[in-house]
Amino acid sequence: RISAALGKNHVDQRSYTIATHPGSPYLDVVFNLVPGGMMSRYLFGLDVDDVVFVHSSAGSPLFQLFDQVTGPQIFVTTGTGIAAPRAMVPELFKPPGISHPVIIISGNKYQNDHLSVRYFGELMRYHPELHVLNVSSRDGGRPWQRYATDEVGGRGTMKYAQHVLKRLLTGHAVNGGQLTEDQIRQANLYFCGRPEMIEDAERELADIDFPQQRCRKDIFV
Repeated sequence: RISAALGKNHVDQRSYTIATHPGSPYLDVVFNLVPGGMMSRYLFGLDVDDVVFVHSSAGSPLFQLFDQVTGPQIFVTTGTGIAAPRAMVPELFKPPGISHPVIIISGNKYQNDHLSVRYFGELMRYHPELHVLNVSSRDGGRPWQRYATDEVGGRGTMKYAQHVLKRLLTGHAVNGGQLTEDQIRQANLYFCGRPEMIEDAERELADIDFPQQRCRKDIFV
């Protein structure tokens, strides 16, 4: 959480997901400039050497990788929730590495809203296990490729990130990739984003009886 004085006698707090993997000498956080947002305007107005107060969210469960990785690791994000796989995916590739698919499904309204495209494109060059699917709900499903990431969705059952996830978990091919029944049973899911996306995803997963104990969530508040 970041605390800031946003007015006379008024200190406000916001929660953000760390985008830096463990061991990094820096702390990266992804911000989105929200029209009319007091905290985001404050953060975007900071100068070099300005000081902000950062502290952990007391009592909140840690959002981290599963200890046992026996199948695909699937990240479903919206907006700045892409910070979570930025921090966590490099950990999966540390020696001895991972032989299972690592899939990121990033949902946004428009193609230009997708963040970290170049970063994950570079990572995909060295790790063929990594697949990034960018889903844009308001761009009409036009094909889009940039820095080796793929654009899917735009209409019908492929409009949102959680819908693409459901298709993957029900054995359908998405952009030429398809999970086997055994991979689906062993998959771990990570959600980071808006409450509406995660609540909808929970309903979609309940429809196919996917076990909740294989899911971890970081919900925007």
